[in-house]
Amino acid sequence: MKPRAPLQDLLRCRRCGKNIADRRYPLLIDATNPRCPKCIFKSLASRHLRKSGSWTALRDLFVRQGFRCAYSGCHLVLGGNATIDHRIPKSKGGKCTIDNLQWVTGEINDLKGCTNHDDFLRLCKAVSSCSAVQ
Repeated sequence: MKPRAPLQDLLRCRRCGKNIADRRYPLLIDATNPRCPKCIFKSLASRHLRKSGSWTALRDLFVRQGFRCAYSGCHLVLGGNATIDHRIPKSKGGKCTIDNLQWVTGEINDLKGCTNHDDFLRLCKAVSSCSAVQ
């Protein structure tokens, strides 16, 4: 069994070294890779928006969504269940712009796959109405 890191080390971002214990965004402090919200947003911005300088746009979107999944309303945790979804998938011509992104849970992102936003909502409504009948 690996020895655990001291608590004060767990409360520091592995990337920038800042204390992450008192941040205002929900966190999952992963002992193997603790990161502060800013570093998480920068990492996701460089992957999904192709530039880390746009991290504030992802942060603002996260706040506008109220830290909740766009589909289920479940509470999102940075570094945990929070993932970025393309409303129109890149495989179907969707752009890497903030207008085409939304925060969802990883589970829902896996279920949605390469389905676009409107088709996924129709599918969810169809499943919901079928299960309500039974």
